[in-house]
Amino acid sequence: MLQQSDELLTEMGARDLSATRSLRVGITTAVNPDFFTDITPLFERDFPDHRIDIKRQISLRSIKDVGRGALDVALIGMPSQTDGLPFKLLLEDPLVVAMPATHRLAKKRNISLIELREDHLFWFNRKLNPSYYDHCEQGFNRFNFHPERLPEPEEHHVLLGLIAASQGVALMPSSLRAIQHRSVVHKELREASHFKIGVAIIWQQDQPPSHVSAFINMLTAHCANPAQA
Repeated sequence: MLQQSDELLTEMGARDLSATRSLRVGITTAVNPDFFTDITPLFERDFPDHRIDIKRQISLRSIKDVGRGALDVALIGMPSQTDGLPFKLLLEDPLVVAMPATHRLAKKRNISLIELREDHLFWFNRKLNPSYYDHCEQGFNRFNFHPERLPEPEEHHVLLGLIAASQGVALMPSSLRAIQHRSVVHKELREASHFKIGVAIIWQQDQPPSHVSAFINMLTAHCANPAQA
């Protein structure tokens, strides 16, 4: 009886371990964290022994974590150096202008870069994503846009607070407009066709496990038709 009890406890322990298996997902800070709101229940319905654990961080760090096996998949901003990892482009998100509600241009429907030349621009450090930084620099040079720059804070709510205090303006992915601040307005950028951030999913293996492959397919369907995915 003691032996049978031990075997039962061992089996239950194994089931408990199975029930707590995680799909480790990195997500770029350039994407609204609510991106997974619709995906999580669908995934956990099909894979009830898994749960999604999200690690929100810059793309460069996620790429390294996927490469060393610390993450199963990651959403990253593109263009990026993916270190040879397989990836799929999910969508392109145009940049918009975030400015104080009291800004001189706040009543306009859309804004041109030329109109922002005298403003301070919150912008990220090149080391965070050299490929995307250089991509944007080419666009800035093309439109002769060289404003004075301020370091962009890591936390998005801090950035919005600084913009609300009229410290500067920012160019940010359109999807982040969902994170609101009552003293900040978002305006479409006339040159948006030249300034987009791609969102891609990367993984470690050419033939990923079934649960990873299913998650990739769910995200692909969600981005192709978010209203029906």
